[in-house]
Parts: sequence; structure tokens; C-alpha cells
Amino acid sequence: MRQVSHQYVSADSLGEFITAHGLTACKGVVQVFSGASLELTTRLQRELKCQLAHFVLIGASTAGEIYNGACVEQAIILSFLIFDKESRALPFNLSLQPAHCGPDTIRTLFPLPPKVIIFFSNALATSPESVLKLLHQQLPGCIFAGGNAADNASFIGTYTLLEAEVFRQGLVGVALYGDALQARQHQFTGWHAIGQTFRVTAAEHNVLYRLNDQPVLQLYKKYLGDDIVSGLPTTAMAFPFRVQHGEKTLLRAPVGVSQDGSGIILAGDINIGDSVTFSFADIQLLMQEVQTLATLSQTALVIYSCAARKAYLGQHINAEIHKLGANNQAAGGFFYGEYCTAGQQFDLLNLSTTLLLLTEHELPSRLIFNDTATQPILPSPLYTLAHLATATGKELNDTLAFLQQHQHAVNQSAIVSITDAEGIIVYVNKKFEDISGYSAHELMGKTHQLIKHPAMPAKVYQNLWHTIKRNRTWQGLILNKKKDGSHYYVKTVIVPILDQHNTLSRYLSIRHDVTDIIKARQTIRIQNTDALTGLPNRTRLSADVKNSNIVLLAVFDTRNFKLLNDFWGIEQGDNAIRQLAQLFSSAATSLQLQSYKFHGASFAFRPLSQISLPQFSAKCEQLRSQVEAATLEVNGHLFDINLSIGIGVSETRAIALAESALAEAKTSYCSSLVIKTEQELSGNNAYQYIEQVRDALHENRLTAWFQRLAPVNHADHHCDKFEALVRIDQGNGEFTAPGVFLEHIKKTRLYGALTREIVTIALSTAQRFNCTISVNLSIQDILDPQTTEFIFHNLKLHSGQQIIFEITESEAIREFSSVAEFIRKIRSYGAQIAIDDFGSGYSNFAYLVDIKPEYIKIDGSIIKGIVDNQNSRLVTKSIIDMAKNLGIKTIAEFVSTVEIYQCLQQLGVDMVQGYYISKPIPASEIADNQQAYLDAMS
Repeated sequence: MRQVSHQYVSADSLGEFITAHGLTACKGVVQVFSGASLELTTRLQRELKCQLAHFVLIGASTAGEIYNGACVEQAIILSFLIFDKESRALPFNLSLQPAHCGPDTIRTLFPLPPKVIIFFSNALATSPESVLKLLHQQLPGCIFAGGNAADNASFIGTYTLLEAEVFRQGLVGVALYGDALQARQHQFTGWHAIGQTFRVTAAEHNVLYRLNDQPVLQLYKKYLGDDIVSGLPTTAMAFPFRVQHGEKTLLRAPVGVSQDGSGIILAGDINIGDSVTFSFADIQLLMQEVQTLATLSQTALVIYSCAARKAYLGQHINAEIHKLGANNQAAGGFFYGEYCTAGQQFDLLNLSTTLLLLTEHELPSRLIFNDTATQPILPSPLYTLAHLATATGKELNDTLAFLQQHQHAVNQSAIVSITDAEGIIVYVNKKFEDISGYSAHELMGKTHQLIKHPAMPAKVYQNLWHTIKRNRTWQGLILNKKKDGSHYYVKTVIVPILDQHNTLSRYLSIRHDVTDIIKARQTIRIQNTDALTGLPNRTRLSADVKNSNIVLLAVFDTRNFKLLNDFWGIEQGDNAIRQLAQLFSSAATSLQLQSYKFHGASFAFRPLSQISLPQFSAKCEQLRSQVEAATLEVNGHLFDINLSIGIGVSETRAIALAESALAEAKTSYCSSLVIKTEQELSGNNAYQYIEQVRDALHENRLTAWFQRLAPVNHADHHCDKFEALVRIDQGNGEFTAPGVFLEHIKKTRLYGALTREIVTIALSTAQRFNCTISVNLSIQDILDPQTTEFIFHNLKLHSGQQIIFEITESEAIREFSSVAEFIRKIRSYGAQIAIDDFGSGYSNFAYLVDIKPEYIKIDGSIIKGIVDNQNSRLVTKSIIDMAKNLGIKTIAEFVSTVEIYQCLQQLGVDMVQGYYISKPIPASEIADNQQAYLDAMS
């Protein structure tokens, strides 16, 4: 077995790497460790699956990557495990439901037990540990490796990769088989217990709620401080829980706070009854314990390390990874916990580093580490604890001085009063006098009734006394009255003071004047509230979107409201909007959605907490159903409600995307709900692509590449046909394919110019090489008078018999008379017609009769699955038979393998197109391609 690694920079560098290492002729497994964007990662994923068909691809998002024994950040690292012998790899994926991992599932997935399984999981919502333990119980001799996908301490969204798919949930894996295959794991930890031991009294899977029957967050505050809690989980990673479960000791790092805010989510399961302590690590000792791993012969080394360990060690992690991986050019990544089966028992590890060794030869009997001579280092925790004791003693000596200064600081900033147990004022500070207008003499011996404002509800005081008489602290906002009759607001804390016998002796009240804040809030509330409906307005919506991490937003619009407003007038229209607001607000509250008045008869809604897009869409549909089931009464008449919905998904552009989706929904007759996401629009790059095409047209860098359409019947091999595929020549030897820019260009006037340029290139190329060229035309092209007149003029000047026009998006035809006239006219010049992507979307079979095309191109999504999918073969066969009966020739695209070609040959397809036949080539290579093709056919 060989291992090579590559840090992905560009498609060209990857291609050079693949060529340099001869990977196209190899088989094995490629692991993708990605700290880059999902868009870049999936693009690489497609490139790998296209170029390396014999490699199984598996990967995950990571919180740092390892490349040849060095740590890198926000990179994509590819680790190729290359089989030299008869080893093989089987990819699979599973849900994280234990019920789905029974013996029948295992027998189906693994008819023979594998030697090694590499897993990656999306574990932020559900822990994979119970499922992996069940699997390992049924595969006890198998080594489990891998880890929980990470996202650079964001803890909001991870992903895993398997072959050509991306997963946001569940478990992906690749099982390794081979008689010669051998594997071993080795782990490094180094954390030690500190402080008292607790017992887990409330937990569920990987969520810890209570220790010693106390809320876990209270213990964090007590032993680690409030700052730790406010910054969870990042602030507590250096102090993971050390869990004693039976005879086994594991570390559990926090990775989040539960949705209800009462528990800590851990990177692994924890059980009721487990013994738990806080733990710590001495970085200097850790660095001594990890020694340099010697060079391994004919052995691959992959490193799976914990993101919490990386965060704690900081820059020291570079030295650790260098020691373990540099001599063996190891690759890997940092995860939210890694998997290990050292000692024949599965564990999900935290704050550790795990090595996976793979070979098809003989593993060494033990790992050899090169000891490095270093001076003994005293454990720094001893110094820290000594310093702690010294600091504690000093704090005790300084307590009195500190309290005196604290009292002075409080008096400078807060309104303070003290009463006896009956509520009689016995002390007020100077600030109390200044704010209230009363002197201390006027206040002493009185109760706070003297400053009570008549507008303050009596139930507030009832709650206040009920709380403090039970020796509990009360906090709240109180409206008080000054001596001159004006009012002021105070944020108040009242604390019962107990004597040494635990008997109530005083009440201490500390207040802060927040009048200016309350008045400002009232002003803001008015500015942020829609005067007509009383709902938060668009200004408030914009602020909420900006200040929240909830990325989902829906905008509802009443389709037919303008008719009502125009007929009955603005006054009745406003009345209808108020009714709509009540209907929406009532229904949205029950669905836990926040309502906003958007504009006109439009309303916006956001979830109150983090939920998935499918859950939010379902709530929006339910909200629509409830509101549309009602009717509006306008001037004694009933008015039906008909709603359109636009949903936007974005951290920063949710409002714009929702409005765009709503506009599309209002014009759609197929769907009244449209969803738009940041990834789908890629709006940030739209103008860049538009400018690229504009410059390419201006500088004559817009060109075409050509892909052969080959007849399956040998008698027709003399007829050369190619499809013209648009490209942008970047001028540096690179060419940009249309996938990245075409959808953006369709929304501009440049699209017609692009089509006309490709038609010109196709006609000249067909004449130059005496071949037939097919050109894609969309319905947008056919309905563009400038483009159609250009086509007619050029067909008149050239031979139309050498041109085939492939009509795309045929399901979108509305003005069929215009299309029919276009087809009639180009046929008069000898050109032919093909229907592109037949079998996808909503293919209209009636058009076959009306258009009478010479060719049908069967959609590639059907062809790609034709070998393994019986339904794909049946659909393909049906299309071919139907076409033959109608006298139409069939073309199959995306023919990438000999198996697909042979299957299509048996089904009777007329022509094929794809990488198995020929990749796209520039016009300069057509002549060589023609000769090579003739030689191959002769």
C-alpha cells in the first residue's frame, strides 16, 4: 500500500498531481479533509469522481487539516490510500438511528467482515456513539477509525462526503477488505483529573444535564467562573470532563449548549451513574510525552485528532503533529472527537490524537519513537496551584479593603437603600436623595410607599413581597415618583440579608436609574412598530435579522389584494390589512413564529429558535392553510385570501432572497412557495461572471469546444457530428466552462450576443472541417427577434445542412406558434432539430408530434444510471422504441464507460456522446480527432 497526499489549490494542480503519481491507473480510497467552503469542496468532489473512477471518495468538514505532518488551516487535503494488492473498498451510509443497525442490516452491508472501516459523522444534532458501538459489537474484529465532522468551532453546520454526495446528517463510511491488509491504531491523551468527583444524575446520550443533582451550568459557574459559561463551549474545552465508566476512563469535551439552555452537549455519550471530574493538561508535559515517530516502511499513516486538543495546545499542536507525521508524510484532520478501537473495544475519544496505520505488507511488532534528550521540566500545575494558594491568602487579607472600595463604587453608581424586616427605611445613600428629590431625613423611618407611582401595578409589589419574604432575591423594573411629581424608572435588585443564625434582619435594595434607556426603548418601539397593525415593522425585521443567527425568513403576500384595494378604497383596504394581521399573528404564535408587517398586504415571519429549512417550510405551509381557510369581511362582502410565499435562506441576505423568491412565487402558476438560498443564487459572483463574458465578447475570447456524437451503427461512422460547447478563453491556457456563468448571463442582454457568436463559430467550423455541428438554443433564444434574424441570415449564407439546433428547456414553451414558425424557417435552409434533455423535468410528448424533431437527446441523468438501475433502462428503452416508431433518431449523452455504451448498444440507441467516446476538444484538434476516429473504426 502506498500513501500520497495533496493540498488542493486548483483543478490544474490536481490534474498535474494525478498525472505525476499515475493515479488514474490505480485504485484505492481518497479521503477529503476540508476546512474550505462547501462550494469549493463539492466542485473538487466532482473533479475527483470524474478523473478517478477507481477510487472510493470519503471525507468530512474539519477544524484544521494535516498535510505531510504539518498543520494547515481552511485548506482541502486529499489523502490517497493506493492499493498495491487485491484490497478493495466499499462505500456506504447509515442513519444515526440504532434501530437501523440490526443484524440484517449488517449482513446486507457486509456479507464478509471488513478489516477496517473509516467513518465520518455529522454529530452536532445526534451522537453517533451508540450506533457505532452496536456496529462494533457485530463486527468485533474490525478496526473503526475516523471522527465527527467539525466546522472550526462554529458548532452550527458540518458535512460529510461519500462518492458524489454530500450529507448534513447521519454516518458515512468506507469498508476496507483484503487478505494482505493489516491495520493498527495508536492514541495519545495526557489529561489529568482535578478537583472533586461528581456523579452523573441526569443525561441523555451526549447531553449532560445534572451532576450530583445540580444543574451542570451552575457547577461550571461555581468552579470555573461565569466567563466560562458565557463563552461555552469554546471557553471550557481546556477543562473537559474525565468520565469513569466502569473500568474505562474517557474524556468528553463540550461542543455546545442544549437547545433549552439547561444542558451541555458533549462530543460523545455519557451515562447516568458515571463518575465525572474536571480535568486539565500540562502542555509542557504533553509535548514531552509525544515523541517522534520513526519512518514506517510500506505503511500509510493517517492522523485523526480532536479539535479541542488543537484549541488547547495552540501553536504547540504543530510540534506534536510534526513529531507524529513528518517522517511518514501523514495526512489527516481535526474533528469533534475521533474513533478508536485500540484494545478491541470501540471508543469515541476527545482531546486526543489517534493514528491509523495501514499496510498490505507486515506491520511492525511495535511503533518505534525516537527519544529526544530534553531537560526535565517541573509540572507547571504545581506552580499554578501554589500561586493559587498564595493568591487566595492575599485575597482573604484584602477582603475588608476590597469591600470598602466596593461599597464606595456602588454608592457612586447605584441608588441604595436598606430597610428592616418590616420594610421601614433605615439607610439611603446620597444618590437616592439626588434622584428622588427627598432628603435622607424625609425618607428615614418611612416605607417605600413614599415614592410609589400610582401607575405601577399592585401585582408587581405582591410578587416582590412574596419573593423576599421567602428569603429569595427579587429583580425587576419599577416605576417610581419623585418629590416634584415626575417619574423615573429603576432596575431594582432586593436582597434579603440574613444574620449568623440564618434569620432575616434587613433588606438591601440596589437600584439603577434606567429612565433614559426606557424612554429610548419606547421611542425605538414606536419606530419599529407598524402603526396600522401594531406588529413589528420592516425596520425591526432588518435589525432582528442582523442581530440573530437564525437564517430563515418567509414573506407572505396576498395575491389578489390590489383588486380589493382598488375596488373598495384605501380605508376598507386598511381594515382588511388589520384583519389579515390578526389572522397571521394568531396562527403564527401557535407555530412559534415571529410576525412582522412587511409592506402593503405582505407579512414576514421568522422562527423563534433554530430549526431546519424543511421544518420551517412545513410551518409556512401550515400557516398559509390556516389563514387561507379564513375569509375577510370587507364592507359586508366576503373576500377569499390567496397567498404567495417566498423563503430566503442566508446569514446576511435573507430579506433580499425572500423578496426575490416571493416575486418568483407571485408569477408562478406551478408553485406558490419558492425558496432561495445563498448557494443557489451565488449573487456575490454574478457581476464578476457578467463582466467576464462582456470582456470575452469584446476581446474575441469567447470560443467553442466540440464533443463528438458517435453513431452506434458502424455503417454510419463516416458521418462526423460534434456538439458546440461554449468556453471563455482566459488567455493563460485555461478555459472557463458555461456552468459557472450561463445562468447569470441569461438574465442580461449579453445572452443573445453569446448565442449569436456560438452560431457563427459553429457554421464556420462545420464548413472548415466538412462536418455537422449541433448548437444549443433555448426558448429565450428562439423568442429573441435579433437572434432568430441573425440565424436566418447566416443560414442563407452557409449550408444549413451542416447544422443541428438542439432546443433546450422545451417544457417551458408557451408561445408555440413562434417556435413552430422558427423551426419551419430553419428547415427551409436544410437545418435539423433535436430536443435536448428528453426525459427530464416535464417533457411534453405532444411536442414530438408538433415539432417533428430529427433527433431526441436522452437526458444524462437517466443514462448515468442505466447499468445498475432497471428503471433507467426501462425508461431509456421506452424512449428509444417510441422514437423509432416516430422515425426519430436517439442520442444518449453522458456515456462515460464501456458498460454504459454496451448497454445502450443493446437497447438500440442511434448515437452516443460522452467521455467514453471523446472529451470536448478545441477546433484546432478536430482534424486529428477525425483521423483518429476513422483509424479506430477501420
